[in-house]
Amino acid sequence: MNATQAVALKPAEAEASVRDAGILAEMNKKLDDFKKKGYNIPGATTVEVKPLRLRPVIEQVVVDINDGAGDIRHLSGNKYELTAQALKRFRIAGNITFSEPKTTEIRPKLIEIEVTGRRFRLNGTPDFLPDRKCIDLEAYEENQRKANLKKVDEEHRNKSPEEKRLIVERKVKEAVSSRRAYLRECAITGAQRRVVIKLLGIKTAYTKAELQKPFIIVSMIPDTGGNCDPEFLRMIGFQALDITEMMFKTARGISEEKPRMDVVPLREAEPANVVEERDIVEPPASDPFDVETYRDSPREVQEQILARMFGERGLPLISFGGMKEEELVGLCRQVQESLARHAGSRGGQTS
Repeated sequence: MNATQAVALKPAEAEASVRDAGILAEMNKKLDDFKKKGYNIPGATTVEVKPLRLRPVIEQVVVDINDGAGDIRHLSGNKYELTAQALKRFRIAGNITFSEPKTTEIRPKLIEIEVTGRRFRLNGTPDFLPDRKCIDLEAYEENQRKANLKKVDEEHRNKSPEEKRLIVERKVKEAVSSRRAYLRECAITGAQRRVVIKLLGIKTAYTKAELQKPFIIVSMIPDTGGNCDPEFLRMIGFQALDITEMMFKTARGISEEKPRMDVVPLREAEPANVVEERDIVEPPASDPFDVETYRDSPREVQEQILARMFGERGLPLISFGGMKEEELVGLCRQVQESLARHAGSRGGQTS
């Protein structure tokens, strides 16, 4: 580069510097206003630098604290935790993507899943955070038994101890059967939940008074304004269209598949020498539908269960996004009953 070219670049550099300073001033003014209103601002409350080719954005996330909305779950006292349904909006606001889930341990009654969340820190450096979720069916079964013992004792005072025991065992069997069918999906959702909370600096428990205030999430996204490099714009376009393999001359793309994050990824094939898949995920077709366990499942898992049921029945998949919880429960019950009838008719024909 000669001296003439260097001088010619200075006005453009000065213009970019002024633009960057204006973006930072605007972001910090907004954050200061939100802070004065008492909004929840997890993580940093100021943006110190504007990284190259990235710019800060602010997203508001509102949590519905009404009973039955599905955004919060009671813990103890006056404390509540955010459910997977609510944290999905936090993930989108924070521009968090996940790696393909990895099974790190699997046994007939235990599974452990690891996921890695990825986003840009406010200084522009990439942040990678792995976390794991282990689900132990034996421990889950014991917890279900303890919970149902007290509940059955209160609801069936006039029944004999043996009758109460049979009721408890039936309820435990239904809950464990339902959980076993979607063990992997529950573990994936749990691992992703942990990652979102840690990456965004969200607390594990809030009061309802705290949750009434909106959450302010600051994240970094590609900066396509100003004198943006055309090659950079081309790469952003390929990534938005999910055809990242065209970004590279080798056409090999990135080494890790980019999964869809609007749903919990479907089950991947497990090594045959570890455990047979049916030992974990395939309940008998005649297993009863456990409404309470389904209701307690995260919204993403509820939709995943329905999607699988539709596939098993050969039904065209529909959108569950606008459906209320009771509508999901009713639809799941109908499809389950249809599957049971279909299995029964096949059994009669076979015999």
